[in-house]
Amino acid sequence: MHKHKISFIGDVMLNKDEVKYDIAKMTSIFKYVKGYFDSSDYLVLNLETPLSKNRSMLTKERYSFCSPEYLVDSIKTLGSKQVYLTANNHCLDRGIDVLHETSDILEEKYVLHIGTNGFDKLFLQCGKLKISIINFTYGTNAFNNKQYLNSEEENQVCLLQNQEKENFLVKTLERKNNFFIKCIRKTFKIFHIFQLNLPIYERENFSFKKRKHLLNLVDFCLNKSDLLVSCLHIGGQYNPKPTKYNKKITRLLNKHGSKVVINNHEHRIQNSYFDKNVAVFYSLGNFIGINGVTIDPFDTFSRFSLCVHLYIDDESRDISLFNEIFVSFEDDDGVVRVSPYHIFLKECKYENKKEIIAEFEKMCDFLKINKSYAQKGEFFVCEIKI
Repeated sequence: MHKHKISFIGDVMLNKDEVKYDIAKMTSIFKYVKGYFDSSDYLVLNLETPLSKNRSMLTKERYSFCSPEYLVDSIKTLGSKQVYLTANNHCLDRGIDVLHETSDILEEKYVLHIGTNGFDKLFLQCGKLKISIINFTYGTNAFNNKQYLNSEEENQVCLLQNQEKENFLVKTLERKNNFFIKCIRKTFKIFHIFQLNLPIYERENFSFKKRKHLLNLVDFCLNKSDLLVSCLHIGGQYNPKPTKYNKKITRLLNKHGSKVVINNHEHRIQNSYFDKNVAVFYSLGNFIGINGVTIDPFDTFSRFSLCVHLYIDDESRDISLFNEIFVSFEDDDGVVRVSPYHIFLKECKYENKKEIIAEFEKMCDFLKINKSYAQKGEFFVCEIKI
């Protein structure tokens, strides 16, 4: 039996205080997971921030990100050969030049990456089997950062649909408050006209060209590999259940042959779906982040994240999928750190540990996860055949 392992973790992001840490302090964020993924052939993570060597570019506000280049060195301490997913709603927070700089930094540090700068697919060799990965995002927060790609730049981000735009009529309906406009707005929301019932970042902006590119890429990867894992940045913010658009695109990928779909963006764990040789993880949550730890929301289990381990038997061609829970917490020195939950239970001295345990149990009940298994480390979820 020849088993290989690929591990997938959630969002890695820093706030405006953490980006000022020196490399030693930044690396200490990962002290409880140092070398933890050494047993994996590959570790795949969502890098939810551009990178820059220009300190004036670093994060200054809550919803617009940029981190120093040595964040990569800190993440590398987790172990394994790493793959960064870079197609997400924050990839253009500092514009196209920093998007390119991010790619250059990852190249300099010998880190594999997909999702931006023309890298739309990746093939990983696991023994006799070849695994392909694609990474797409629903948008780039263009409505906020005003970074719109022109026709020559549009292949620089793997987009599922058109970038978010503020339609003048919709903008008027949302912001004007006279009686007539209020009546129209209420009617439009009831009947879902212009998708006014949804936040702008959850609205579908269909593009035939982008949909065709996605499905052509899926077909190409399926022809060139034994298994395709699709990684989408999709959904809303802290929703307890996946959005309709998340489900729609995920099922579309399943229908076209992607047996494993692993998504991010919601900043919390969402339920998973297993059926007919298909495995879907709608949201892994923040692998590391202060949301739900030191800032709101505190009622969405945001301090927890899910890890997906793919065990690949290249002889039988069976894929066994296991999950593992990680938790972020504020340590004694005020640094928010991440730990495997089972290690947190045994080794971390934390005065509010009972509160986190109670939160963990509520989360398990909500997601229908067996808490007795989840608190011991990796736990089996399903098996699929290639």
